[in-house]
Amino acid sequence: MIFNRFDSAKDFSGGNVPEGDFGWRLPRNLHCHFIGIGGVAMGNVAVDMVKNGFKVTGSDAGIYSPMKEFLTERGIEPLTPFRPDNLQGADLIIVGNAISRGNPELEEAMRRRMTLISMPELIKWGLLAGRKNLVITGTHGKTTSTAIIAHILKGGGHRPGYLIGGVPRDFDSGFEAGKGEYFVIEGDEYDIAFFDKRAKFLLYLPFGVIINNLEYDHSDIYRNLDEIKDSFLKLVRLIPDNGYLVINGDDEAVKSVVSEARCPVITFGLGEKNRFRGTIEISRIKISDGNNFWGECHFPLSGEYNLRNALGAAALLDSVGIDRGEILRGLSGFKGVKRRMELAGEVGGIAVYDDFAHHPTAVKASIQAVKDMHPGRRIWALFQPRSNTCVTNIFQDIWVDAFAGADKVVIAELHRRDKIPPEKRLSREDLREDLANIGIEAFLWDDANVIVENIGEYLKPGDVILIMSNSDFGGLAGKLARLLGDRL
Repeated sequence: MIFNRFDSAKDFSGGNVPEGDFGWRLPRNLHCHFIGIGGVAMGNVAVDMVKNGFKVTGSDAGIYSPMKEFLTERGIEPLTPFRPDNLQGADLIIVGNAISRGNPELEEAMRRRMTLISMPELIKWGLLAGRKNLVITGTHGKTTSTAIIAHILKGGGHRPGYLIGGVPRDFDSGFEAGKGEYFVIEGDEYDIAFFDKRAKFLLYLPFGVIINNLEYDHSDIYRNLDEIKDSFLKLVRLIPDNGYLVINGDDEAVKSVVSEARCPVITFGLGEKNRFRGTIEISRIKISDGNNFWGECHFPLSGEYNLRNALGAAALLDSVGIDRGEILRGLSGFKGVKRRMELAGEVGGIAVYDDFAHHPTAVKASIQAVKDMHPGRRIWALFQPRSNTCVTNIFQDIWVDAFAGADKVVIAELHRRDKIPPEKRLSREDLREDLANIGIEAFLWDDANVIVENIGEYLKPGDVILIMSNSDFGGLAGKLARLLGDRL
């Protein structure tokens, strides 16, 4: 048993859980301490535990807005910096994914042989046991697909739990323990913690799984696509025979990992061989099941990739028995996820969108989406190379095609550039030259402040600015909105 102060499985719920009444299944007298509480997922889980009666403390190197206010307003005063004294009285130490050996609190907890647990383990033992867990995976589309499913289930009165890697626009946060039998969770293939390099999703006790797509990513963890596929093969082996595996049937890499499934495999996509297919036109989606019409509804998101997200969500929920009308109503009312093609503002005829894209495929799709929404307008693609993969030269030649749909490109400085060996580093200069060779002007402006200082003289009414980063890009969206407002 992972918690050394409890001696039976029933301790995870304090006894039997009433039928249909799930939620946290841990003794409420636990004092839980989060090392790395400033992370979005860590902070959201910590706040929910406070709401459910646990004593919670947490620490980080520094807590910044808006997470600092989010925690303090909900009863957690974050401790900074990391210090051994912060562990005082803790029963259970939750270690964030960003924490590594050498952290003073981690080292002290290990010396004292305190009970250490990763965030995915906390979710598994505290929330997932006995529930119908819907695990949403793939290189792209996880957050939006997870949010769609959580939105549909919540709107249908199913009281789901959910853990989403972003914040749906109609939810207060991306996490809720929930009380119903369903738990919807974004299944990340990134590693669990410094002491466990398996993919997170292997801990999530799957009942239903979506695999949206598979491409190479996370070069700091995986050496090639085959290693990523191996993690997905292991996930497929964990689905029970009464569960469901829903896959993008248009993706050959996805199809290559399903051979050992013992459960029904349902396909979705645009190709004729898929079971669930769909079209989207002028904010309306039509779905077919085989040769039969399945349903249609308003769908406010644009782009082929969002059509696929909706199809996967509909296919999984239909498979587990959710009413078709509930699914269609949920799709119609879904408002999207913050920082996923989010309109930050439109001032003086110039629109600013904020997006999470940071992989070449996602960048290309996001550029195409804004082109489809704003035909004939000039597109600016502002990109911050920040993930552990895109700061390297693995995608050096592929980036040219990714940005080819834009009219102007801005490439910010690489995140933690000095930590990347020069021979492995993405060359912004080479990328600028390659883009110039296909007629696209690119600017190397290092950060949000430099961009705001320079871009104004180039902008024209009718321009569309697309910001892409897996961080907040130094608050660039807000700074650009203020810049444009000042120009009026």
